[in-house]
Order: sequence, then C-alpha cells, then structure tokens
Amino acid sequence: EGTSTMMMMMDNTTLNSIIDDCNVAFRLYEESRTTTTTIHQQQQSTLMMAGECMFIRALCHYSLKKYDLALKDVREAMRNKHDIVACLVLRGKIYTFSGEEENALKDFNEAIAMLPPRKSYEISDNKEMLDKEASVQQRTRVDILAHRGLIFVRKKKMAEAAEDWDEVTDSEEVDIVEQILSWQEQLMNNNRPRLLSSS
Repeated sequence: EGTSTMMMMMDNTTLNSIIDDCNVAFRLYEESRTTTTTIHQQQQSTLMMAGECMFIRALCHYSLKKYDLALKDVREAMRNKHDIVACLVLRGKIYTFSGEEENALKDFNEAIAMLPPRKSYEISDNKEMLDKEASVQQRTRVDILAHRGLIFVRKKKMAEAAEDWDEVTDSEEVDIVEQILSWQEQLMNNNRPRLLSSS
C-alpha cells in the first residue's frame, strides 16, 4: 500500500520513466526467457543428435556382430532420447543374437505395445503422410514379429512362432520374409540361425 501511495504522489514524467524502466526490464526478462528456451532447445537438439549418432553407431556394431558395443551404444541412444521404439527393437535384436532371449522378448513386447494401432492413422487428413507413417509402423511391427518368432522357435513355442511368422509372411516386407525363410532353413539343418545381412 505504501508503494501505491508513493506512486500517486509522483508526477507524470516520473511515472512514465518508471513505466519505461519496467518495460525495459520486462523486455530483458522476455529475451532472457527466449534465450533460455533457445539454449534449452539447442540442448535438446544436441541431445537428440547425440542419440541419433549413438543409434547409428549401434546399428553399425550390430551389423558387424559386435553385440557388446552395440548394446552399449543403444543404451546411450535411449538415455539421449532417441526414438524409444527403434531403440527397443534394436536392443531386442542384440539380445536375440547374444543369447539373452528373455530380455529380447521383453523389449519386443514393449515395442509392439508402443506402436499405435492402425486405426490411429485413419484420422489423418493427409493421405500421403498417413500411408508413410502406417508403412513405417507396419515394417517395424513385422520386423519385431520376425525376431520374436525366432525366439519362440528356440524356446520350442511353435504355436507362438507360427502366429508371429504367419503375420510376417503375409506382409509385403520381402527382405524380412527372406530372413525368416533363411532362419527356417538353418533350423531345419540344425544350425543356429544367423542374420542374412544387417536387418
């Protein structure tokens, strides 16, 4: 109340000067807030780039069958906020081929649960975007099912394996279908399934 009384006793020039000072202070505050937001955005962007770099490096290590290094990098990518579904799928694949099948199943199941249902894409007004997103999601799902099916085969859970692999073979993902056919042939010859190439 004392400040209000004091302000009422000031002349217009003084009051306008105070208003100008307040405007400058507020503008500086807004600029600092924008700068803070910009710095935060830059940090987030850097974090995402680091995550993407770690993910790409993890993919390279995975393709080279350096599973320990791949696992380390994919964990770092997850900490750096890279696409969690992609990270879970890659980590599940790494676990699959390094003998940690329970961890692989956990990652694959979590990734499938995170994929949006097909119906969520039907809401979009942009047909081209809808088709592209649905295609990426479908490929991810098929990739997960292929690897999860392999684990089910190893665990002698043939009904679950058949269910997963049937969905894969019904898809249009030729390279993933070829991978499954290769695994089936290797299994029939009592060999441990391995990757055809980087998948």
